[in-house]
Amino acid sequence: MKEKLYAVLAAVAACVLLAACGPQPEPTKVPTTPAPTAAPTAAPTAAPTQAPRPTTAPTQAPRPTTAPTAPAPTTAPPAPAGGSILTNSELPDDHKTDASAKDRAWSRTDFYVMNGKYDSAAGTGSALASYVKAEGGTKAWNAATRRVNSEGFVPLGETNQNTGLTVTFTINADQAGEVGLYGQFCFRSTAGITFNRIMSLKVNGETIPCSVAMPYDASNNWAANNAYVFLSFVNLKQGANTITFTVLDEAAAGGGEQGTNGSGYNIYGIRISSDKAKISG
Repeated sequence: MKEKLYAVLAAVAACVLLAACGPQPEPTKVPTTPAPTAAPTAAPTAAPTQAPRPTTAPTQAPRPTTAPTAPAPTTAPPAPAGGSILTNSELPDDHKTDASAKDRAWSRTDFYVMNGKYDSAAGTGSALASYVKAEGGTKAWNAATRRVNSEGFVPLGETNQNTGLTVTFTINADQAGEVGLYGQFCFRSTAGITFNRIMSLKVNGETIPCSVAMPYDASNNWAANNAYVFLSFVNLKQGANTITFTVLDEAAAGGGEQGTNGSGYNIYGIRISSDKAKISG
């Protein structure tokens, strides 16, 4: 009996064991909730690109280390005392034809009393130029060839004590206007002789006051000269113009030294300075 009981229990245990070790059912899977879809990430809009700022300030033109040197001004003739006109004796040697700052830059035209430079073989320099007329007086004039200057020009001679002698230059201007008038005369050895005491000056018949000092050289009476003396500013008309020198009477010259030495000056010619007008003979 015991043996049958043992056999039954063994069978039961085997069934239990078989049931425990048999195929197991798969566990029920819990459905997985899908992860929420992430919203698409929008790419950030880039801010507009600005031009990069310069890391250094713009380069400026370098400043000169030294101020530019201005050219030294050309030495001008001395300023006149109390007026714009300087007499010939007041001017430095290199400005003998400059009477004032007014006409220093004007063009200059020379008119010699004789027909060119002196050349006896060619027959020039001892006859009057075509634009010059000499007349009147108490004696005949001549060409003072013994007083030819270093430029080769001869003056009108026999003006001394030749009262009433007139020397007239006829010149032409292409337009009316003011010009500077200069005269070239020989030297005298007497100081202090002024133009208005030995000669008179007329332009187109109008008397021109003139009291400038005449050329003076203590050791050379009647010596040749190249320098011009400023006489006056005068007005020319368009066309022909006359400039007339007249030798004054000795008594009218003031007597004394001037009267003793006569009242005339040998004249080489005239010079006209002009700002705009073209002057011709």
